[in-house]
Amino acid sequence: MDIFSNPRGWRVRIAQAAIYFFGAMIFWLAFFSNGRVESFGEQIFVWVIGALCVPVILFMAAYPYFYVIRMRLLREGLEITTLTLLSQRTFLVDPARVQLGRERHDLFVWRSIVSNFWHGLWIEGRALPLIVDVTAASLNARELERAVRQAQSPRGT
Repeated sequence: MDIFSNPRGWRVRIAQAAIYFFGAMIFWLAFFSNGRVESFGEQIFVWVIGALCVPVILFMAAYPYFYVIRMRLLREGLEITTLTLLSQRTFLVDPARVQLGRERHDLFVWRSIVSNFWHGLWIEGRALPLIVDVTAASLNARELERAVRQAQSPRGT
């Protein structure tokens, strides 16, 4: 049974490609380009901006691994599909180990362009939650909670 299917995975891929491209370009311009810089202060600024691109690129390399694009309830457990660096991965989790966080709303007021709704999906044994983006997809939270309760009951019934 499908619990969640996210059609917005392509947006993560577009953001990923843009950050890689522009981050690599800025890094190259900062450290490998022979462009003329007028003062040492400007050169330091360019180096700092170039160095700041590295953690942004590394973050964007890790982010897709936490972005859920599908959840299905199977007899064997909860099947979760996330993005990876270039593809997707699917893994099976015991529903008793899952806890759905409250819905959060990210709204960038100063531009009112980005308005996202999401849940954190905590899995026992993992340090960070998965991201369940419900902005353009509905999550069958009632069915997920029922599966969690059923898996946590003594006999699994």
